[in-house]
Amino acid sequence: MVQFRFRVSSLAAIAALGLLGPSCSNSSSSGGGGGASGAGGNGASATVTGSVDVSIPTASTLESEPNDAIDQAQFLDALTAGERIQVFGNTAGGSDVFDAFFLISLDRMKITPEIQLDRGSPADTELKIYDPIAGQFVESIPLDGTSDASFHTKGPFYAVLESSLLNGSNYVLTLNPTEAEEIIPEKLAENGMPGTGQYLGELQVDEGVRISGELSSNTDMDRFVVVIPANASIATSASFEASSDHNIDIDVHDVTRDLFDPVLMEQFQSAAATNEGGTLGVNQLTALEIVVKWSPPPEAPDEADLREGPDIDNRNPVGEFQLPPGPASISYELGISASAGANARLAGRQPLGRQLAPVENEQRVIRSTSQAFGQPVAEAMPGYVVVKPKASQEETSQFLESRGFEVQQLGGLGALRVKYSMDPGLDLDGRRRLVEVVRATIHASPTVDWAEPEYIYRTTKIPNDPIANEQWHMDAILGPEAWDITIGAEHVIVAVIDTGIEDHPDIRDRLFEGYDFVDDIEMALDGDGVDDDPTDSTLDLHGLHVAGTVGATSNNGEGVVGVMWQGRIMPLRVFGMFFFPDGSWAGSGALNSWVANGILYAAGKQSSADAPPSEAADVINMSLGGGGQSQTIREAVIAANAAGVTVIAAAGNDGSNIPSYPAATEGVISVSATSRENTLAVYSNYHDTVDIAAPGGDYTVDTAVWSTYGRYVGADNTFEWGYATNQGTSMASPHVAGVAGLIKAAYPGALPHEVESILTSTATDLGDKGKDEMFGHGLVNTFLAVKTALGESGNPILRVERRVIELAPHQSSASLGIFNDGDGLLLVDEPIVGVESGGNWLNVSTIASQQPDDPTDKRAILIDVDRDGLEPGVYRAFLTLRTNGGTAKMQIHMMVEAPVSMGGDVDLYIAAVNQATGETVDRSKVNPEEGLDYRLSRLPTGTYRFYAGSDDDGDGHIGGAGDRFFGEHEGTVEVAGNAALDLDITVSAERASRQAVSLALAE
Repeated sequence: MVQFRFRVSSLAAIAALGLLGPSCSNSSSSGGGGGASGAGGNGASATVTGSVDVSIPTASTLESEPNDAIDQAQFLDALTAGERIQVFGNTAGGSDVFDAFFLISLDRMKITPEIQLDRGSPADTELKIYDPIAGQFVESIPLDGTSDASFHTKGPFYAVLESSLLNGSNYVLTLNPTEAEEIIPEKLAENGMPGTGQYLGELQVDEGVRISGELSSNTDMDRFVVVIPANASIATSASFEASSDHNIDIDVHDVTRDLFDPVLMEQFQSAAATNEGGTLGVNQLTALEIVVKWSPPPEAPDEADLREGPDIDNRNPVGEFQLPPGPASISYELGISASAGANARLAGRQPLGRQLAPVENEQRVIRSTSQAFGQPVAEAMPGYVVVKPKASQEETSQFLESRGFEVQQLGGLGALRVKYSMDPGLDLDGRRRLVEVVRATIHASPTVDWAEPEYIYRTTKIPNDPIANEQWHMDAILGPEAWDITIGAEHVIVAVIDTGIEDHPDIRDRLFEGYDFVDDIEMALDGDGVDDDPTDSTLDLHGLHVAGTVGATSNNGEGVVGVMWQGRIMPLRVFGMFFFPDGSWAGSGALNSWVANGILYAAGKQSSADAPPSEAADVINMSLGGGGQSQTIREAVIAANAAGVTVIAAAGNDGSNIPSYPAATEGVISVSATSRENTLAVYSNYHDTVDIAAPGGDYTVDTAVWSTYGRYVGADNTFEWGYATNQGTSMASPHVAGVAGLIKAAYPGALPHEVESILTSTATDLGDKGKDEMFGHGLVNTFLAVKTALGESGNPILRVERRVIELAPHQSSASLGIFNDGDGLLLVDEPIVGVESGGNWLNVSTIASQQPDDPTDKRAILIDVDRDGLEPGVYRAFLTLRTNGGTAKMQIHMMVEAPVSMGGDVDLYIAAVNQATGETVDRSKVNPEEGLDYRLSRLPTGTYRFYAGSDDDGDGHIGGAGDRFFGEHEGTVEVAGNAALDLDITVSAERASRQAVSLALAE
């Protein structure tokens, strides 16, 4: 974790950070009396002075995009009390609905968020807490400073920032975790309506929480949401002052399915009690709502007589009647605890009530399950988690196995697959919750770098029937014009990571060393696991259709034509058939570990295969995708790119601006789909991660893409080959992969970034001028791509070092390399700079080539920033570079960090400890409101250690578990009589390397 520290050593700096009040002085105070004895000497006292420096540990990070869905949420860290987390980001308005961050709180903590904006006010922004077990937003935290902007939590949760600003804003979001309050106060008047319960996070077995609350009237309710583990019992107990005219009842609801219309599980009520409560069991991981409510006295009318008005809630009817007078308020203390063992008899209880009618201006906005943010949600395979060890695989395996998990090696991925058992009777919702909890639990373990589900990826085609007899899509990409230049080369290999292959005469002679990476025998359906037979055992034929577009045998008088007439196809099967624990069919799909192994194999790297192929592929096509952003696949893509392999994937068929993975993964060329009319296909995803477009067909306006296909007949599923049309980004992606193969035929030494540069710089611009989220750089142009690759265009090819330049708070400058990957001289115009906000803080200049005739024509752009006068936040600018070898548009992100505060009036003690005796010989006390300079004037000659810190728990020691700040001067210090020393000591909120130091003086 990167930590940015702030050292305060002068009054001017203290005042700048807001640590001094209006009347600050430079005085210091000393504690204790004289007469301290040291380690010998002549009795003269030395003086030691200095200042206490404040160091607040803050983990700062820049918001990554996209992160507006559950499965794309940016993981920040495991929370530690006293260690702030700060995110610099931007909400882009209507197209960027959420910024989602995933966190884990290992201990129960109080989290206080703060927001700073450069546009609008904090009232325009809300922080929502999304619980993965409830599967919905469970609390909304206003950031406008008008109410208690804090919440208590434990376990995994998502902090989701939502802004109502139409044009968005730069922001700095700070999360301040502190130790939980011993008794958590109820948020008065904020948790009385359905969907507004006060969130408490997870309860583990043998754990409890206490809440101090108040019912302000006889119609008030207080609601608390807590997550209970599977096969556990929950006990509630509310103690309050007894009275003849009032009582408290407790209702327990299951809110896992709907926070606004929860299922009533149990009611604890009695005629009169001073300690109302009870126990019930849950057999699944469940989010519960505990409702504390006022109860009428025994002599009140019965429930039926009260229903004179609208039936708002038959759990606590309120209508047009007068309840007996109750107390002005009832103060109570509520205890909630969990223990092992569930009460199965409660399963299947029907709801006894329905949703409360909304009360105007009182109900906060909480999204229900049907409004879950960032749809669609990624699918995950129950029972499996992929883990990246932090140290050795052996150490991590031992740690996980000691906790009852089964651990499997994942070939050359450097990762492990953790397998865990689950109750076959769990429903779909229960399995989804269990996957999330196991992943989060493993993620938080000390030997694990990261953990993620085994995401399921589906083919991105849309099922259809053949309706056309012409390959219009080859004309659309100018294939015939390109084939006059090249039809490919035998040395080129394109890997098709998909469902596998079948024996088709238009493909048969093109195949090269395929492999099957489905490692589960039951899912494989072919009687074994990983092997060298890539036959399509799912009977899907999706991979066959994709392979035909890449390179069906062409110019042979029958069938279809592929983009590459020459070259080889490496079929890699990563799709299996899924079955739920109860044996029911769950469809076909690919797990991220299978896909990652396929990528590594294609790149000639170690994988789960017995051996790598004799030749690595030049290009990888993946016509598959889903919502899960897999680290496993990302690392495999990095390895493939480093090995010189170009990776291409379909952008997805959700018809939304939600990115699909692996297409949106860095290092992958993402392909959207067009129709015959060169419009975006109705099903195609669109997002700023899209790089290029290609024909995918659109049955709503025209026909689709023709390619190799077939069907299965008879009881033994005999394959009959043929041809058919399909539509989807699955059909678009192999067009680009085939063109990439032709580029490699014309320019064998082209590296992945060069292939991408040729593809994007020669694409036919569609839609908005320049790169856009629908078509990327435009429709792939085979003719210009091949011509450029051969160098016949006579133009150089522009390549920039990176597309996003990020300047952390401590960086004031950066450089960007410019390279010519083609022939001739690269002529660079003056950069065009557009600053989004903050004024004139950016200066850009170029360094010309030292040798004008140098074919590499290396150049650089120098970027300087000036933060003076800027408010905290992220400032963005755009840099456009126009050359005779293409145009590149880059983003510049600059962070300005918020000032750090100790958080109020804190007494800091400085102690001089005799090295020989371990006794505190002298001490001093300072306070930021008075000054941080200290003075110790009674130190006899000797060797000392100097410590500083706060005594928050009042035990007479600094550095203890209950103390927030602690630090020490490095090493020992020799003190001689009549000497004057100046020593600065830095204190921080870090917990490491502490020791309890007594403040009691030696006698």
